[in-house]
Amino acid sequence: MTNAVTGHITSSQIHRWRVHLWLIICFFAALGAVLFKLSIEMHAIIGLIFAGLILILLRQRKNPIRGLMGQINTVSNWARRSG
Repeated sequence: MTNAVTGHITSSQIHRWRVHLWLIICFFAALGAVLFKLSIEMHAIIGLIFAGLILILLRQRKNPIRGLMGQINTVSNWARRSG
């Protein structure tokens, strides 16, 4: 998780790690809310937080997603084997 040139961890890498950590925490919190029969409202709130974190994660991955969407839009790429 270090920068290949300087060997230091960048702030964007730290931010990405925090988002992943919160996604894992929200997943287990939502699972716990169901397993321990807490209120459905608690489960829904945790789910909305999880969805918001997914949006943040997609925003961080904007360029790779844009490239993949460009490949999906081109039908000729579907028949070609990759690799």
